[in-house]
Order: sequence, then structure tokens, then C-alpha cells
Amino acid sequence: MPRSKEEARLLFDRWAQSYDTGVRDASGPLFGYDNSLACAAQMLPVSDKELVLDVGIGTGNLSAILAGRGAIIYGVDPSEAMLARCRSAHPEFQVALGSFEDIPFSRCKFDAVVSSFSWHEVPLCRRQESLHEIARILRPRGRLLVLDIIFASEPARDEARLVLGESWDDEEDYALVQDTELRKAGFVGVRWAQTGPFHWAALARIRERERMER
Repeated sequence: MPRSKEEARLLFDRWAQSYDTGVRDASGPLFGYDNSLACAAQMLPVSDKELVLDVGIGTGNLSAILAGRGAIIYGVDPSEAMLARCRSAHPEFQVALGSFEDIPFSRCKFDAVVSSFSWHEVPLCRRQESLHEIARILRPRGRLLVLDIIFASEPARDEARLVLGESWDDEEDYALVQDTELRKAGFVGVRWAQTGPFHWAALARIRERERMER
């Protein structure tokens, strides 16, 4: 059964101090974490001074790559402990409490929204609403990059459950490669890439007509 928002927040509060070490040595669903971050970041071209929002920023690892290419980073996370670690490592980032369902920024603000290994924490019943919230704060033709533990099909997900054994977490609700929810929220040009044994990344842009109708 998926975790509640409060259970997820407490989990990441406890995990904050050891998160970076844990993900880089992971042998479970997060195996290949660093390579997946690098591959996903390469999918998103960013120009100098572009505003990028990282939802579920955690300790800031994906955003650090984009900041190195000139992006100005904002971030939200439901865990204050994670934000404290992010502020310590990246004091130039502008971060605040928030989540996919509740982004504390005005509409049409960002050139791109990114997220890494956080989407599976959004309950299935809230994912469409969350994509509309992302669309709200993107500028016309803004881009969305989501990297997560995602599977190409239900059989692929079932196979991973068997392969990973005790490392599999039944409290997680991992998505499948599909673009229906993205398109319903006004995203087009969806491109998928597998970045690791259990990881996929999706890149899309907001449809300008959708933005004009809002």
C-alpha cells in the first residue's frame, strides 16, 4: 500500500543525512543513480540564466548538473531536512517547502521543471492534478523533465519485482512508460529514454495553445 504524504515526509527527513551515500551505493531500484542523473540531464538543453524548478529537489544532485551549465535553480521539497542539506551544499539555490501538488510560485515563471526520483511518491489519484500544477508555472513552450523508477510495461515491472526481491518496496507505486497523463495536461513532443536498469526519463514541452487557454 502506498505511503501517505506524512509517512513519505518522515521517511525523507530520516534519510536526509545519509541520502547521497545511500543512493550512490544502491543495489535496489535506485541502482545506477549517478548514471541516470547524467543521462537525464543531457536530455534537457538549458541556456545561461534560464529559470529551472526542481520538484522534490532533495539534496540537489540533478540541479547541480544543470546549474553547472548556467541554469538558475529553484527547488521545492516536502522534507525540511532534505532542504537543509540542499541549502548547505548549494546556497545559491532558492528552495522552499512544496510538492508536486502544491508549488508555491506564480504561473508562467519557469523555463523548465525537472524532477528526479520523486514522481513515484505522488499517489496515482493525484498525478494528473500534479501535471496540471506543473503546467501552470511553466512559461510558454517550457519543458518538463521527469526521471524516476519507471518501467516499460507491467511485465517489465513484475520482472523487476522478482529480480530485486527484498529490495523491492511494495509501498511504492512505480509508473509505466506512457504519455496519456502528460498529453491531458497539455504536454507534447514527449520523448522517453531508458537511463538505467530500472529508470526512465521523459522530456516534454508545454503546448503553447494550452498555455494561451489558461
